[in-house]
Amino acid sequence: MKIKINFKNDISLEKCAKELGYTKEYVSMVFHSIIGESFRTYLNRTRIEYYLSIKEKGGYKTNKELVLSSGFKSLVTFYRAYNSYIIG
Repeated sequence: MKIKINFKNDISLEKCAKELGYTKEYVSMVFHSIIGESFRTYLNRTRIEYYLSIKEKGGYKTNKELVLSSGFKSLVTFYRAYNSYIIG
């Protein structure tokens, strides 16, 4: 499963591991060793970068609409991820 293509969908480490036929622990370890960050951090960063690029262009009526279209399930989840992204 390609995260850069499917980040707007409901994807998870568990779903990716199942699709690949490995345990989530193994996929997590390999993912981190190759990418250098956790699956969740990478997914959230991808979603936030999309959010920021679209926000610059405009076109969404509300911030909530943009957050949800970026793949986040709620504003709370987005704000947690966004704060982690900013603070680093």
